[in-house]
Amino acid sequence: MAPLAASSWPAVLTISSSRLCLAAEVFNVSLNVPALQMDEIVRVVRHLNAFDLQDIPPAVDCLASHAGKRVPLKKLLLWVEMAKQGLEPGAFIPLDQWSQVLRDLS
Repeated sequence: MAPLAASSWPAVLTISSSRLCLAAEVFNVSLNVPALQMDEIVRVVRHLNAFDLQDIPPAVDCLASHAGKRVPLKKLLLWVEMAKQGLEPGAFIPLDQWSQVLRDLS
């Protein structure tokens, strides 16, 4: 393939930057997701298989005492992932570890 002539460079850069601007407009989207209520938090942690079933109510109570009764989904997922660090894959989060993560991060 022959190299582009020097006179064609500005046109190439203009096309590239306009495509870049178009891509930024398409992918620069912000979604407003309302904070989760307690019943929704229970469903999320149950779906994530983060806690033993008997530990879910105290885990959610602990969360409510540290973060309130409404928690953004992104924060909940972050806290669960932080609490899972150092555990074997598939292991449940111990309540004391969950409580420590919430104290450290909230």
